[in-house]
Amino acid sequence: MNKIEVSIYDLILETGLSSSNLKFLRDNIENVSKGFIVDILAENVNIYTDFNLLIEFLPIVWEKNNNPSKHLLNYLGGIVHRLFYLAREYPLGKKIPDYLKSEIEEIHQGLHECQKICEYQEINENVFSIEKIDSFDDLVDILSIYPRYPSKLYEMFQIVANLFYQFSLNPNQKLRNIDELGLFLSRCLILWRLQSMNDKELIACLEGAEKKYKLLLNSDELENILALELQNYQFLQLGIDRFLVKTIVKTFEKMK
Repeated sequence: MNKIEVSIYDLILETGLSSSNLKFLRDNIENVSKGFIVDILAENVNIYTDFNLLIEFLPIVWEKNNNPSKHLLNYLGGIVHRLFYLAREYPLGKKIPDYLKSEIEEIHQGLHECQKICEYQEINENVFSIEKIDSFDDLVDILSIYPRYPSKLYEMFQIVANLFYQFSLNPNQKLRNIDELGLFLSRCLILWRLQSMNDKELIACLEGAEKKYKLLLNSDELENILALELQNYQFLQLGIDRFLVKTIVKTFEKMK
């Protein structure tokens, strides 16, 4: 760490992510490394009270996906965790409270700022129009591709899914232990089930995970970890049961 990074680290260690400490970080953003920003936020952000900070700094830390921080997966995990719970709080027919509308709008805008400067593929837009329907076959075709969640939330899932996909392609990122492997695989599987990651991207993520995990694989341990990680989001599992988890792990073991 350079002198500025040491000063910021000591301040945050002593008094947390106070407004004055965050101002000091923002004022010195050009003098600290992207890896340092990820490290300091991943270790200190409370995703329930300071989540907006992960979104605010994402365009800075992610640019060209060249961040070497070993905490980058945890940073992404914190973002997708909040989005998954927003999905739970956004059911059909429920009136969305103003505070939640405001949060969704803020996150949506922040992720689009990231999209502007990151290497990013275009969002797949599935346009629904009653004029396109002339039969029940047409209706079923549209229903089969229509997003599972309202447009803004769907777009946010797509942007974050693309970040996980890019993470899988980055040769500098490693999965350091079996817990990180389980975290990465579970989030990719859920994003795929949400139609935010296509088959090709999921395969790339699985292949990337296989290359990034260099340790001896304990398939029983991975099965238990993956099952527990998915269980954290039972409302989004969408049919991923223990049999499928076992099949995924056995296939992963076979590819090693």
